[in-house]
Amino acid sequence: MGAPINTASDDSLPFLAPNEHVLYFYSQRPAGNCGPSGTGDIWMTRRRNKHSPWQEPTNLGCVLNTSVDETAPAFWEDPKTEQAWLFFGSINRPGGIADYDVYASPLEEDGFAGLGILVPEFSSPGRDTRIFIRKDGLEAFITSNRAGGQGGIDIWTSTRETLSDEWSVPIDLGSPVDSPSNDGSPWLSKDGTMLYFFSDRPGPGTLGGRDIWY
Repeated sequence: MGAPINTASDDSLPFLAPNEHVLYFYSQRPAGNCGPSGTGDIWMTRRRNKHSPWQEPTNLGCVLNTSVDETAPAFWEDPKTEQAWLFFGSINRPGGIADYDVYASPLEEDGFAGLGILVPEFSSPGRDTRIFIRKDGLEAFITSNRAGGQGGIDIWTSTRETLSDEWSVPIDLGSPVDSPSNDGSPWLSKDGTMLYFFSDRPGPGTLGGRDIWY
């Protein structure tokens, strides 16, 4: 995507908002960062329409972002209240569980976010980061290396009957989605019938390292 979205620092884990006019991503760029060198924040960039260029990225601010690492943004809008939320992973925050936990911040109309709130249903003593919430808000996919998986990083799922219900205890998706290798960063298609994710599993057609599977 070139400058100004990409820099000499790590820039990764993009998440495109449903209107396709706002792109959230993780960056370790030092200018405007809320933490020390080596940590990253969540940034956003805008465009007027699908044919216009992306604007200069903006840090979401040092309320959502802190002095520790904030990573893997995921956008979800409540279909009832139309309140938009940004879910993300953050490491070893006060009040967290352990390692990377999942947090959620309410988004304001200008796209900036409020204080991150721990989502204990999605968090564990393991590493819990990249998630995806289905459009209707009744199913969530979580990237985690928590105990009880197939091995390494797996994709876990949690559901609820209504938007006012609590999330169920996450369960491992199991084979054939998860494998003894690392499988993560789930992304569900708009019609809810195709799940995209990365995997470093061996086998025919793999190109080495992490490949994209569906």
